[in-house]
Amino acid sequence: MEDASPAADMNLFRAPAAARAAKTLDRALFARTIPSAAASVRENKLLSKYRKELELTKELFVLQGFQQVAPDPDPALAAKGNKCLVLKSHIKPQEPLTWSRELQEASRIGDLKVIPYDIDINYNLWSYVDVMRSILPEELQNEIPSGFNTAGHVGKSSSSTSLPGHQANRTAHLNLRDQYLPYKHIIAQVIIDKNPGIKTVINKVDNVGTESEFRTFAYEVLAGPDDLEVEVSEAGCHFKFDYAKVYWNSKLSVR
Repeated sequence: MEDASPAADMNLFRAPAAARAAKTLDRALFARTIPSAAASVRENKLLSKYRKELELTKELFVLQGFQQVAPDPDPALAAKGNKCLVLKSHIKPQEPLTWSRELQEASRIGDLKVIPYDIDINYNLWSYVDVMRSILPEELQNEIPSGFNTAGHVGKSSSSTSLPGHQANRTAHLNLRDQYLPYKHIIAQVIIDKNPGIKTVINKVDNVGTESEFRTFAYEVLAGPDDLEVEVSEAGCHFKFDYAKVYWNSKLSVR
């Protein structure tokens, strides 16, 4: 079996050159079909066994959100409920030397049949970071904005808060550096796309407290509705307020 090439697999998910340095988001650019292979399973009761084996041999196609078990591409077999296991692109159906010994043996005894398979990739399968790496110029990729503070459905970017895992219906509040400002709207849209709980993304345009002693700040809406009425829960208490008029930072609750 030839060595798998993770780098080659990752290259398959690079957006076309048209996406580079784009100022608007074209999701269609992230859709593609990748010629690959699959292991058609003789009986579905064998799926669990061979899925584990092919995970160990690192031959299964791996991508967050992608289903490795799929209907057999043969319409007649699919109609009977037969399944297949989607394999990495370096596996060649007509070249057994690219298969592991385990896959060769399963094919020999008739449990699996290695067949051509087209992997359909779309925008929904790309992570936030992968999308931004495809769009931002290379000189801006070392410090891709990857975090934000949130209040209700509003979120605020920072270097200390990771993208996933905030409460539902939130606003994201960004503190973008100057070099990322030309891409601020596309960054905001991708944040909303990849974080279903985020409804609005804003960017701070002045220092906290410049306009008011109550630490409110001037902002611009980058994506979503200009609606900063939020609801948050903290230490068993429920608060409802206008984020544009009330400074809120959950990290200060422990101080």
